[in-house]
Amino acid sequence: MDRRTTRFLGAALLAAATVLGITSIAGAGQVRAAGSLLGAGREITVSDCSADYVGDAVAVVPADRFDPGTTVYVSVSGRGGLASGGGATGIATATLVGIHVPAGTPSGDHVVEVKAAGTEDGKPTEVIDHLTVRVRC
Repeated sequence: MDRRTTRFLGAALLAAATVLGITSIAGAGQVRAAGSLLGAGREITVSDCSADYVGDAVAVVPADRFDPGTTVYVSVSGRGGLASGGGATGIATATLVGIHVPAGTPSGDHVVEVKAAGTEDGKPTEVIDHLTVRVRC
């Protein structure tokens, strides 16, 4: 599959995931463990190491872990700059976190941490989830 087709398919899947994540929080909750940020697909596999990979993961802030109406800050981190994005959002809403795998990244499993921080019962709390980026060259 060429890069153009791969990017188109990735964009189409991302659009569908975003729409489903934003408009169907109840349905999304059925595929997420209680209190988790990411759905069942907690891994991305990259097999073309000669080109940069740019994609997104959808994180849904769980309503059962934060005070109603609170602002939640979503952030991502990964070694080698594999992740970016996030920001302030509300509970039970979806936000995109960016995944960037530079060309030439060594094969292996790279873990990206997705974190949501806010308050529960008026006290600081956070939810941490992990996404595995599998680089297979």
